[in-house]
Amino acid sequence: MAKVNVSTDCGNAPKKELLRDFTVAFTTDSPDFILENIAHDVHWVIVGDKAIEGKEQMAKELPEMLDGSMVELNIDSIITHGDEGAVSGNMKFKEGKTFGFCDLYKFASHSGDAKIKTITSFIIETPTT
Repeated sequence: MAKVNVSTDCGNAPKKELLRDFTVAFTTDSPDFILENIAHDVHWVIVGDKAIEGKEQMAKELPEMLDGSMVELNIDSIITHGDEGAVSGNMKFKEGKTFGFCDLYKFASHSGDAKIKTITSFIIETPTT
């Protein structure tokens, strides 16, 4: 399992906790948690790479994403307001590559238990230190 570091202010509201747990789920091989928290018609754009349309396509893509190659996840910031949110941080992988990321989220509604409706991910390879 990957080492996970989360800034201390990243979990003091229901949607912040959901986005924290959703992001961490990509390190723990937790496809059920991911799928339980997205809308049926989810739309995920990984800028410069691909777009994922709907829960069924997401389920097909998850095995490749949850391949166990991430060795460290650092979540620096989680911001939520109304039906929107953002998570930023960096990831390190077994092969030595590191990436900075910012994920922008839109929820299906303003309610605290709303499903994730859209995700836009910006992922940039960064120099290893």
